[in-house]
Amino acid sequence: LHSEFPSTSSLLEAMISHGVKEMAGALTLAAPTTRRDFLATLEAFGRRFLATMLDAERIALYRAAIAEAAAVPALGRALLETGAGRTRAIVRDFVQAASAAGLVEFPSAELAMTIFFRILLGDLMVTALLDPDRRPDEAEIAARARLAVEVLARLEGMPGTGSPRQLVAP
Repeated sequence: LHSEFPSTSSLLEAMISHGVKEMAGALTLAAPTTRRDFLATLEAFGRRFLATMLDAERIALYRAAIAEAAAVPALGRALLETGAGRTRAIVRDFVQAASAAGLVEFPSAELAMTIFFRILLGDLMVTALLDPDRRPDEAEIAARARLAVEVLARLEGMPGTGSPRQLVAP
């Protein structure tokens, strides 16, 4: 390893690059044609995203990046920009496209995306980082994705968004 990666930071850079490429497969969101389709697509994305983010190898990558962040801040920034930043943009664009098509109405796509991720991730990432024995199973991941979508669907009833809509189960 040392011949190919002369420093810990160069190894981490390669790992981050690989992780971002791997995550790209989980980030595809097909354009919805109905509100039900929008909610179902977002819920399926939430399940894939959590399963990928909470994978033991990805958690190890985050632990390593955190450990090196003070010495090599660019690594942490790269992970934030290419990982979280890219993911947030994809979901925000998905929400904007659904709004433009008249499928949903939110105060803003940015707010909808932020609320979705706050509910979806909650404390799961911090728990996984600090307690390697505590990772949610498939049922917990599915329940969290469902909750995030339900909360987001209820956001449509907030003032300034037009008439409230009924939550339609995907």
